[in-house]
Amino acid sequence: MIEIDAGGILGQKMFDLVAGETVISLNVKCCEAGIETFGELARELIADQIATT
Repeated sequence: MIEIDAGGILGQKMFDLVAGETVISLNVKCCEAGIETFGELARELIADQIATT
């Protein structure tokens, strides 16, 4: 059986939410966080040194 979203967390970046946040501003923050952390994640995967949380 395949489970969706059942694996460990490969990386995480926290950011603040502010009053008046919109779905668009939140989506932009999520995308920026993903872009900022992708390089490190890629290096860890290539080196087979990934740790999950």
